[in-house]
Formats: sequence, structure tokens, C-alpha cells
Amino acid sequence: MHRFILALSALLILAAPAWAAEQTPKANVAAAQALVKQGKFDAALILLRPFLDRRPVPGDVLFLVGIASIGASQKPGLPEKAREKFLDAAITALRSMLVGRPELVRVRLELARAFFLKGEDSLARRHFEHVLAGKPPAGVALNVQRFLNQIRARKRWTLRVGAALAP
Repeated sequence: MHRFILALSALLILAAPAWAAEQTPKANVAAAQALVKQGKFDAALILLRPFLDRRPVPGDVLFLVGIASIGASQKPGLPEKAREKFLDAAITALRSMLVGRPELVRVRLELARAFFLKGEDSLARRHFEHVLAGKPPAGVALNVQRFLNQIRARKRWTLRVGAALAP
């Protein structure tokens, strides 16, 4: 978790906006949620940063950090290293949630999406299939199938050849 905090901190602007310090923690989480809905992922992560020092980190904060980190990783023109760090932060946050609550389908779905975006197709496929096993609503299942089809389409072919001699 410490590496997660350091990686996320390295990606964010050092000084949060002045108005962020004036709000209560609950208001900061609500403001971060609104920023995520508006697509302002970096600003949301700045508001959520102080919560990552708490033990335990609240589940709603971990989820928002995961979503905001995935969103921030998709910013056009972002260097590949920064994109990877955002995705690593998302994966760490979402995995932390699933440790205690593996039944959280939406969290697992976002984790699968983070693995997909990172190119870790075997992990993404495993989590997407786990979501499908829970018989999600038809719209969710269709979306998951689209991801699985993209994974199949970009699958790298490997060939293993072996030989044996028998008496």
C-alpha cells in the first residue's frame, strides 16, 4: 500500500486547490465523486490523496481512486510510464477492496478493465469471466463480451513444439 501511495503522489500536482483544505472529509469525497463524473480525474485524485494515509482506507475512497486513476490513465498525450503508474494505482486500490469483499461485482469489473487497459489480458479475462459467472444484467454481460472479444482479437499467437523418442 505504501508503494501505491508513493506512485499516486508522484503523479499528482503537489498543491491541492485552496478550497480543498476548507472542506470536511465527507465533503471532499463527495466533491471527488462529482469531479470523477465530470471527467476531472486529476482533481479528484488530489482531493482523495489525504485519505490514503488513513488506516484502513475507506472503501468508497479506494473505489474512487481506482476509477479516477483509470480515467487519468486515458488522458491523451500521457507518457507511457505515467499511464502505467495510474493503472498500477487503480489495480492496487481495487484489489485492496476485493480482498475483504470479493463479491463486489462492480469493483471486479473495474479491476478487469484496468488489467485490460494495461495489456494484462490473462488477468483481465479471468476477472471478466468471474463477472460473467455471476450472471450480471444483460447490458453488463454484453459489455464484458466486447472486452473478451477484444482480448481474443489481440491475442499473441505462440507455438510450442516438442519431440519425444519412444523405443
